[in-house]
Amino acid sequence: MYYDLRWEIIENTFTSPNFKFKVVGDEGGYNQDWQTAPVENALIKDRILIAPNTTQSYTISLTLHGTGEEQNYDQGKTFDGKIVVVLVG
Repeated sequence: MYYDLRWEIIENTFTSPNFKFKVVGDEGGYNQDWQTAPVENALIKDRILIAPNTTQSYTISLTLHGTGEEQNYDQGKTFDGKIVVVLVG
């Protein structure tokens, strides 16, 4: 069976590309290094295979990556979203 991982974004008010997320999956799940968090609904990965009788777990990490410069413009910003799993066959 295959499934897609998608972001459903409720709100992302960050103005810089410095707010990032990382995906770590186990048991053959998807892994992704740091990427800028989306501002609208977005596909993370499509057609991830899951073998019968397998459980895949994910850790999604979020961080404000440093730039070595002032980042006051991102103070008080918010991110609200959820991960959606869609079975595709």
